[in-house]
Amino acid sequence: MTAQEVLEFAKQNDVKQLDLRFTDIPSLQHHVSYPISQLDENSFEEGFGMDGSSIRGWAAIHESDMLLVPDASTAILDPFAEVPTLVMYGDVMLNSCLATIANNLQRGLTISLPEIMHGETEMEWPL
Repeated sequence: MTAQEVLEFAKQNDVKQLDLRFTDIPSLQHHVSYPISQLDENSFEEGFGMDGSSIRGWAAIHESDMLLVPDASTAILDPFAEVPTLVMYGDVMLNSCLATIANNLQRGLTISLPEIMHGETEMEWPL
């Protein structure tokens, strides 16, 4: 689905809530929910602000401003939610430079540990 198709899908299904999910480095799944009114076409590029310091091993408090950018291709309607809920996985990005840290579990890490250890990326990785 494209961003526009996701928005149309949400409207057609009277969705009230957005549940954005992401996977951390040890492969634990996390999620954050927003009212569906906060999702618009810009959200698929600009993302939603989040604090990465609460995710184990990601960032110190002074460098924890991150974005969770929804991936339209992962959009589904949660069949178990009491309130109509749109579920998507998101990419976690550094707010300052928008360098991808990690994608959802289905796609794995965009920046691999060997690339980081061999200096093939400019991003500092909190190990």
